Amino acid sequence: MRDEYIQHTYGLDNTLRYVAKKGRQTYKSPVRRGFRYLMLTVRNARYPVHFYSVRLVQNIYPVAEIGRFHCSDALLNDIWQISRDTTKLCMEDTFVDCPAYEQAFWVGDSRNEALIGNYLFSAPALTERCLRLVPGSRNQTPLYADQVPSGWNSVIPNWTFFWVIACKEHYEQTGQTKFAKEMWPSIRYTLNHYVQHIDDNGLFNIQAWNLLDWAPIDQPNGGVVTHQNAFLVKALNSAAELAQIAGHAEEADSFKHWADRLKTAMNKHLWSEDKEAYLDCIHADGRRSGIFSMQTQVAAFLCDIADGPRKETLERYLLNPPGSFVQIGSPFMSFFYYEALARIGKLTHMLDDIRRNYGQMIEYEATTCWEMYPRFKENRTNPNFLTRSHCHAWSAAPAYFLGAYILGVRPQAPGWEKVLVEPNPCGLSWARGSVPLPEAGRVDVSWRADEERRQMEIEVRVPQG
Repeated sequence: MRDEYIQHTYGLDNTLRYVAKKGRQTYKSPVRRGFRYLMLTVRNARYPVHFYSVRLVQNIYPVAEIGRFHCSDALLNDIWQISRDTTKLCMEDTFVDCPAYEQAFWVGDSRNEALIGNYLFSAPALTERCLRLVPGSRNQTPLYADQVPSGWNSVIPNWTFFWVIACKEHYEQTGQTKFAKEMWPSIRYTLNHYVQHIDDNGLFNIQAWNLLDWAPIDQPNGGVVTHQNAFLVKALNSAAELAQIAGHAEEADSFKHWADRLKTAMNKHLWSEDKEAYLDCIHADGRRSGIFSMQTQVAAFLCDIADGPRKETLERYLLNPPGSFVQIGSPFMSFFYYEALARIGKLTHMLDDIRRNYGQMIEYEATTCWEMYPRFKENRTNPNFLTRSHCHAWSAAPAYFLGAYILGVRPQAPGWEKVLVEPNPCGLSWARGSVPLPEAGRVDVSWRADEERRQMEIEVRVPQG
């Protein structure tokens, strides 16, 4: 709600009608609903109606709020808080995209949500459950479904690639070699089916839902989609590392070989010398896309597709996105953008983007993070809608990046056996907070910085051992 405008949930059976009898009575709806506001309408009342109470029965995964972040910027504190609350509201028996709409475990979303959850609650059992569910969709498709379990038979290749990457990241979070060994046969199985879709030019070419972002990028459901090729390279390299961890070194070489071949083909066929950028796609009819997007450049950079001068060009685009390029449309895509900025050490740039894009949510009194940014019309039924879903866990990126790079706490060995504390003030005068460890305990950090004098006081508390 804002002024006179009310955005109702659209396309949901989000209402109920109760016919009251005489006397005091109770009713509990068996249907799960997600909402911020509840509207009660009384019709055809012959007598005054008395409400003793209206209550919400909240069903979320039981977590301890161990992760904390607080700093000298009140706006960042508000953004961290809505990121935390969004993540918690989207944790049930799996991570779910949102409490209102699909209420589903979307495989790709959960990769980012697991990283965010690691810095807030540390719920490795929930992450493992999500990762283990995915291969169960092989009876639908060897490429694995994009939401599991589901009666909707749909494949988003990127979502499967993110699942492979998430399996490797979960090993890094927990240090459980047993988990890597357990997942390896399923990872090998699906990637062996994916590489069958590499065409004569050496590019990944498929008919599927080739999604990455809700934005007008050129990502047709048939043909060669550049961002998808890039994330397949990253998935193949992640699989090679997991093969080593799982004790299958002889298989690692095969996946590394596929990754190198695909990277070479991308640089041969998908780079535009005129635009000095990677084009969005090659259509099924062979037509090269005339659309260039930040999404594609971010994916290429993050997946190490570019080398030498091309890589330097992409770094420039990260800091100064060309106005002619399609801009990032969702906080989900911003997660990858922030990963790229963190890699090149441009964290002040990252904070400015968080303040700008998430700040508009705070301006609208949001209590949770939106699915999309309001400037794009994709995936919204009414152009007046700020966003479709107002509580979407794929959007909670600040909770991860503020803990990992501003508070500055990151693992340096599997299972957090070694921890790096590397605060980045970025104009802040102080920050403090906690990061949960995967099994038990936490890392507490408090720092105060004087950037003009280049002095910092840091206090770090960690469990013994």
